Amino acid sequence: MMTVSSGAPAKRCLERARALLDDAALLAHSGKLLSAIDRIYYAMFWAAQAALLSRDVVTRTHKGLLHEFGRVFVKPGRVARKHYDALTNAFDLRQSSTYDLEVEANTPDVMALLRQAHEFVAAMEAMILHGQDHGQSSGRGKSP
Repeated sequence: MMTVSSGAPAKRCLERARALLDDAALLAHSGKLLSAIDRIYYAMFWAAQAALLSRDVVTRTHKGLLHEFGRVFVKPGRVARKHYDALTNAFDLRQSSTYDLEVEANTPDVMALLRQAHEFVAAMEAMILHGQDHGQSSGRGKSP
């Protein structure tokens, strides 16, 4: 794990996350569901990256990001388990939609994932920009 100064890089990550959410919505509404899943995951990825940067944590891989996000935010209760579950679900769906030719997506599921992504990005923004943790007491101390 490397460290880096937070501040501007975290804000740039949040800006990218917001732009990717916009792209994902356009794709989902135009029926390009597999591409929407990809953009949804990357929106969440960049929001998680911003959160980690705000704590001076840098990761090198997607799995490393998931692990560190769980360790830094979910295990101590700073972020609700539901947000971690949404992030890992989006990662799994992105993997499947990219590499599995048999995968199909349906509009209601993609729209639900898009709503979860909006909640996730908003929670990361609030935590980074306003210092508001988004955990819940039942999630404290549990492994992600």
